[in-house]
Amino acid sequence: MTMSPKSEANSSLVAALKRGGYNCTLMQAVEPLGEDERQAVAVAVDNIRVSTQKRDWRKTGYTVNWLVTILCEHGIAVTYRQVERHVKKQCLCGA
Repeated sequence: MTMSPKSEANSSLVAALKRGGYNCTLMQAVEPLGEDERQAVAVAVDNIRVSTQKRDWRKTGYTVNWLVTILCEHGIAVTYRQVERHVKKQCLCGA
């Protein structure tokens, strides 16, 4: 049985709502990675947030630019602004 266009649209709406939330560009970029790699990115983001709050990023080296460089070197195409939005919690994912 073929779905009507309206029921097909409703089905995709239901699927989207079940997924919950909207991934930001950074999260979309790291989604294909393994769990360990995604966790490492999350830890790096947390380290950047902490070093930014303490204003000791010069000592630690944890900066948005550092993370962008590392990710790009490993084939994950992200921009400074995309990572910065995520670090500052200005993206839609809320992470």
